[in-house]
Amino acid sequence: MSATKINRTVSLASYSMSFKVSYGNEHHVLSDVGGVDSFDLIKGFLEDARSPRADHTQKAIFKTKIIRPNLQERTLDGVIETGEFGFSARGIDVNTEQETYKRGVHDAEVIPLAFHISLPKGEKSGLVILQRFGNIGISTHFVTALRRFIGEKVSKVTLEWEPLVHPDLINQYASKGKTRKIKFRQWAVPKDTSDALGLTLRPNDAYIEYSIIAKRGGVLGKFSNIMEKCSASSTAMLGLPTGFKPDETVCEVDMNGRSRTIHMGDVNEMTSFYDITLNVDFKSDGHPKNESVLKEARLLANDLFVVMKGVKNV
Repeated sequence: MSATKINRTVSLASYSMSFKVSYGNEHHVLSDVGGVDSFDLIKGFLEDARSPRADHTQKAIFKTKIIRPNLQERTLDGVIETGEFGFSARGIDVNTEQETYKRGVHDAEVIPLAFHISLPKGEKSGLVILQRFGNIGISTHFVTALRRFIGEKVSKVTLEWEPLVHPDLINQYASKGKTRKIKFRQWAVPKDTSDALGLTLRPNDAYIEYSIIAKRGGVLGKFSNIMEKCSASSTAMLGLPTGFKPDETVCEVDMNGRSRTIHMGDVNEMTSFYDITLNVDFKSDGHPKNESVLKEARLLANDLFVVMKGVKNV
């Protein structure tokens, strides 16, 4: 682990990707999607995206910076740069408090995010793992552009893209996971609280977090028990402060020596971002090293394939 100070959480989001025959329920084998190998199709998409792709509806841009295809393993690793545009801003040096640059409405400050894609031969579902940096992700813009590209290249094919947390993997975390931290987040600060503290931010520009954290070496309890209580209990029953209404519940869970951050948005519906912050090396610019992130992405892909197929595909 580098001695560089960690400023942002680094996590991985996983998705299943399949290609459905339009106007039917059948799915193409990954090696033959309407007469085209999905490996070539996705590789073509990533190569095409070396030229920046701007989404003027979402006011976001992304471009492929690095692609490393491995046809033998049928994997694609690389880095995508993404950023938002549509508003101006001033850049201020936090040490000197002096303005260092001005950002225009057509400027986008791009962030590098690693990706790992696996398209096993003979299967009908592939796996996509995308890096997140803090709350910055690429999935929405990635899949929107990919759908458009596929529509241009292959006829009568529909891309299916789903967040992937395999039930068996959740069961593993439920039975073996040890919860070390629970965070309840409310995505706005009540006006009376803001006024009392003299906050200058608008209510929606900040959030309130109520955390329960085990001291060093301690464990709050089994994840399955906490998950059950969070699913079945109201805010009052959980003993949260009066007036505090969490929009998101997050558990940091340890299993087999690895920490994962599991988000329970609706508490009943669970998606998972896999926190790898403590497992990656950081560069002096504050970003994680790409190889560090990709190593963790491959490990996660292997875990998911082992659970789904009972064999290692990566």
